[in-house]
Amino acid sequence: MDQLLSDLTRDLPGWLGVVFVIVIVGAGWFGISRLYAAAGRRAERTRAIRLQRAHAASLRPGYAVSSDAIVADPDAFALAASAWLAHAGAQPLDAFAYRDTAHLRDDVLPQHYGVHDRSSLLAEIVDLLAAGHRAHPHGDDDGPIDFVAWDLVRVIELSRAAAGLGALDDDDARDTARFAARALQSRYSGWEEMGAQLARAYRHTHEPNSDHAVKLAQIECDGIRTMLTSPDGPWARVPWTTRTHAGSLRVLDGSSAQWSGAAPIEPWERPIAAKLSSPEQV
Repeated sequence: MDQLLSDLTRDLPGWLGVVFVIVIVGAGWFGISRLYAAAGRRAERTRAIRLQRAHAASLRPGYAVSSDAIVADPDAFALAASAWLAHAGAQPLDAFAYRDTAHLRDDVLPQHYGVHDRSSLLAEIVDLLAAGHRAHPHGDDDGPIDFVAWDLVRVIELSRAAAGLGALDDDDARDTARFAARALQSRYSGWEEMGAQLARAYRHTHEPNSDHAVKLAQIECDGIRTMLTSPDGPWARVPWTTRTHAGSLRVLDGSSAQWSGAAPIEPWERPIAAKLSSPEQV
C-alpha cells in the first residue's frame, strides 16, 4: 500500500496534466455544442416568426356566402363582434348558427370552454354573463386588462355554437347574442377600441410563457385584426353604429345561478343582476 501511494504521488503532476487536458477539451466541446444548440433555437424562432407573419398576412375573411350576408343579417353587429372567435374556430363569419358541429363538439367547446353537453354549454353562457373573466382581474405590461369585451364576445360565440348544436333554438340564441351585442355597443366607442381590449385578453388567455410566445401571439392578433378591418372584412362592412336589437336574457329564465353581488355593477350588467337576484331564480 505504501509503495502504491508513493508511485501515485510521484506521478501526480502527469496525471494532473492529463486531467487538465481532458477538462479543457470537454469544456470546449460542451461550449461548442451549446453554441450550436443556441444558434439552432434562434434559427427556429426566426423561422416560426417568419411563418407566422406570412400566415397573418395571408388571412382573408372566411364567408359561407359573402360579406353581403353579414350586412343583411338582422344581427349583423353580433356577427361582426364575434367574428374574431368565429375565425379562430374555423366557422363561417356570415352564418349565425355555427356549421362545423364536429369541430365544435370535439375540439372548441371541450378544450377552450370545458363544455361537453347541453347543460354545461348553457351553464357556461350564464357564467359569462354573471361573472366571466372580469370577476378575476389580471393585467399585462399595459396595466389591468378589460375583460368585458372578452366575456361578451364569447357569450355571442357560445350563442352561435348553441344554435348550431341545437342546444338553443334560433330565437333564444339570437336573444342572448343581442343582449351581449348591445352591451358591447354601449360600452365601447368603436371596433378599434373593442378590438384592442379583445386582443389583450386573447393574448393573456393564450398563456404566453416567453418573449417569443408573446411576439407570436401579437403577430397572430395583428393578422386577425387586419383581416377583420380589410375592405371585405366584417368590421369594415358593418358600421359600429349598426342598429342592435334588445335581448331579454331568456337564457337566464329558470337558471339556478346567483348574481355575485360584486360592485360596482355596470349599466349593462343590471338586467343580469335583476334576473339572477329575483326570487324565482333561487
